[in-house]
Amino acid sequence: MGVIPHMTPNPDGKFGIDDMAVFTMAWNGRCGTQDLIADLAPCEGSSVPNIWSNPDGKLDVQDLLVFTAMFDWFNANVHTFSLPHPSQPAPPPGDGTIASINCNKYIQTVTREEGGLTILDIFADNLMSLTAAELDIAFNSGDYTVESCRQGGFLTGDIFRTYACETGLRIFLSDLTNKNGVSGSGKLAEVVFIRTDKASYLTVGYDLRNADGAVIEKGSVGAAATILPKEFSLNAACPNPFNNMTKLTFDMPEAGFVNLSIFDLRGRLVASLVNSEVAAGCHAVVWNAADAAAGLYLARLEAPGFTGIRKFILVK
Repeated sequence: MGVIPHMTPNPDGKFGIDDMAVFTMAWNGRCGTQDLIADLAPCEGSSVPNIWSNPDGKLDVQDLLVFTAMFDWFNANVHTFSLPHPSQPAPPPGDGTIASINCNKYIQTVTREEGGLTILDIFADNLMSLTAAELDIAFNSGDYTVESCRQGGFLTGDIFRTYACETGLRIFLSDLTNKNGVSGSGKLAEVVFIRTDKASYLTVGYDLRNADGAVIEKGSVGAAATILPKEFSLNAACPNPFNNMTKLTFDMPEAGFVNLSIFDLRGRLVASLVNSEVAAGCHAVVWNAADAAAGLYLARLEAPGFTGIRKFILVK
């Protein structure tokens, strides 16, 4: 409570984004003056949580170490999120491309697949004076295992803490070097997952604080994960038989050059549907056969190391 340099504590018995914001505000100070509300060291006692402060009237790295030790102890024993998450899952992936992008006003998530891993990038989008943030990533532990978590380049201060809990992963970060906070856009964090083959969704809850400790925005955003096919395939046309229009789908476990063409029974080229580089994923192409004669046709897919053929019938 209060303003720098005369803030006074109002303890609530827990360590969270409010404490992170207050400590950051006190450390950064105003007009060259820090707030001694963050003066926590030296301390006495055996170990966290059985310690008490013996303030020395200045802020230095010892105060930062005491704060992070207490913050770590508390959050390592918290098993649920403090931020609300939507009751409905994020929408399923749409076009089967490598990256799936979701965004709210100030937070954007990009989910991509690389080398058998799912990578979630969390970006700040057009923020003003960001100083501290909490990111709560919710996921089914049966579908995902966290491989690594790295700080992005946008908020590059001294505090970046991660904690696993029953419902996912909690991330806290703050900037102790930019007294007015950071403005603009950039990556906040990158989380790498090992995932199963099951379709599942991630959600990111967030609480963003400015240099005055005020909430910029608090909310959540979905992060749909795309499951890549395990092998190349050309699937059956649907409908088949068809009248004028049918849809052909094919699967690409990796990006590559694709040629998908339609031939009649004499081997003559009737239509070229795809002849270009195609991203990894599941793809669909519609053939409009309004100008073709009724009869039996062949679809041939050529991809790196793969050739597939499907038969289908056009009726008039």
